[in-house]
Amino acid sequence: MGLLDFLFGKTNDTEQQEQYCFDENGFYTFPNGIKVAHVSSSMPSVDAVLEKSGFKNKLVYNINNIGDLSIAKKIDAFCGVYQLFTNKPLLLMLGKKCFPTESQVEKILRSGKSLHSLSSWEVESILEKCVNAKSVSIKDIEDLNAIRISNNRYNIGEYQFSFENGIFSEFNPIDGFNKQVKDTFVKYGSFDRYFQHAADYWGDNQENIVKEVNYQAECFSNIGSGILTDEYYNNKFRFSDGLIDYVSMALCCSSFDVEFGKFEIALHSDFKILRRLIDEDGKEVIEVSLPQYNERRLFVDGHSKSKEESEAEEAVWDEIAEKLVSGEIDIDDILDL
Repeated sequence: MGLLDFLFGKTNDTEQQEQYCFDENGFYTFPNGIKVAHVSSSMPSVDAVLEKSGFKNKLVYNINNIGDLSIAKKIDAFCGVYQLFTNKPLLLMLGKKCFPTESQVEKILRSGKSLHSLSSWEVESILEKCVNAKSVSIKDIEDLNAIRISNNRYNIGEYQFSFENGIFSEFNPIDGFNKQVKDTFVKYGSFDRYFQHAADYWGDNQENIVKEVNYQAECFSNIGSGILTDEYYNNKFRFSDGLIDYVSMALCCSSFDVEFGKFEIALHSDFKILRRLIDEDGKEVIEVSLPQYNERRLFVDGHSKSKEESEAEEAVWDEIAEKLVSGEIDIDDILDL
């Protein structure tokens, strides 16, 4: 059975059905540009319809719970597809073999948009798929925005798009703040305080302010909910101004890989380097102390080690230090390791 057999069926409403004229891909397009597709229970997936419609891996998103609307239930409408950034309705998928009018379809799609507001995570997930699939051209963006792009860069929404050889190849937030910041600190009202905390230390260094706030939010997003909601850890890992230090919390209480370079920026001078050396594999080993939290951790080759790994490594180096003091080995022996 082919796609058209999956998509379409007959209806008793012959007059309305005769107004529909399906294209070779099995879609009816209204004069306003909105498409309609009938999708039976045997259809493989919504993705299959998106691919057939030409919308897959394009700057679009779909709302699958549109069928919750009372006006959508009458015709078994279950999925709406929209243009990213503009929210323009593009496609309505129906489970029932009926033929709604243009105004009905448009009303359902516009009402359906109120069911869901895209998060920064969702937007960036769509953009990443487009970049990986190399599926969006510079012409697509020009047609979408009725403009001409001359320097391979263009700002859309909160992002700057970059193009290589005529294909959408990269995107970056215009303000520099990542999706974790927008979906955590901004959403829950703590952004201003984290921004000010960073600005108090970095002054006019906007680049480091952005890096610090981004990394605090990134660490927040990678700490387990059990730790995040634990009163003990929430009270323990706090800066002097009362803000929770999610970078140190992630370093000391989670398996998240904390990067030393970002840790340095986020912690300012609130840590001490106890040891810094090169191990037998040629990797840099850095032991840091967080006296305000009574914690010590190791970074190897720029990446954090767990508490257990840190303690095992520290035991080795403590043994070496004792042998140095006793004269059992000398500094040349360490350099030869």
